[in-house]
Amino acid sequence: MMDRLAFLISEGIRNIVRHKLTATTTVVSMVLNLAVLSVLFVIGVNSHQLIEYVRSKYKIEVFFLPDVRTDDLSRLKSEIDAIEGVRSTTIITSDDAKRIFKDQFGEDVELMLGYNPLPPSCVVNVVRDTKEPVYPEAIIRQIRALEGVDEISYQGRLITRIEKAYEQAVKIEVLIAAVILLITIVIMSGTIRLSAYARQELMKSLQLIGASRWFIKIPFMVESILLSITAGLLTYGLTMGALRWGNVLLSRYRFHINPDPMLLPALLLVSIFVGIVSAQRAVSKFLRT
Repeated sequence: MMDRLAFLISEGIRNIVRHKLTATTTVVSMVLNLAVLSVLFVIGVNSHQLIEYVRSKYKIEVFFLPDVRTDDLSRLKSEIDAIEGVRSTTIITSDDAKRIFKDQFGEDVELMLGYNPLPPSCVVNVVRDTKEPVYPEAIIRQIRALEGVDEISYQGRLITRIEKAYEQAVKIEVLIAAVILLITIVIMSGTIRLSAYARQELMKSLQLIGASRWFIKIPFMVESILLSITAGLLTYGLTMGALRWGNVLLSRYRFHINPDPMLLPALLLVSIFVGIVSAQRAVSKFLRT
């Protein structure tokens, strides 16, 4: 069994050696395509961190009725915390609001008016680390239904525009990645098809003596996977080098592009997938009975 496996792997390597120029051209073409996928991957990771930062600025301000007691504030806080999509809440009592007003404007509103007109309130922060778009309308509807709530203020239109723009950008990124992946498979399939065409008589002979289709396909799969992995590793090296160089330039603007540790595993998985699918697609044509 091990001898047979070693033979099949060595045949795949020999195929690469026999077609060195074609293999080199294919690897270069794949590196260009995988580089685009790497860029999309890095953009996706960093854009999600950016949207998380933007979401951390989403604020829903809930104003309660002036006669709400301290015990009721604790109950309301617990009820709001239990709403799906709420990350955290901060209660601001009437006294807290008076102190904040004085810090900001330098005036004591109670001395000015003879009473404290500022109602108790609550600042609600929504979740930010989700892959799904965040639309606070559902949270607001549930908050409005709570007893003791007077008014709610939030940047509805701005939040909706940001989330829709992010959702659209993700869809475009996925579409581009799918197109690039398809092009990569087509390129690799062409290379393997040339290799299979040069050995089609041998494949027919192997079929005649009872060799299975998989026995015939495996050397071409080995060839395809080795070329794909080589392209993936080269792409990873180029991407990391470009990121380091880019971060040096961006450091003066206090901006940093974070490389994700999943980039290398993702590139290798994509490379293996491309190798298997390309070989299967290219060789099956010559094994039809």
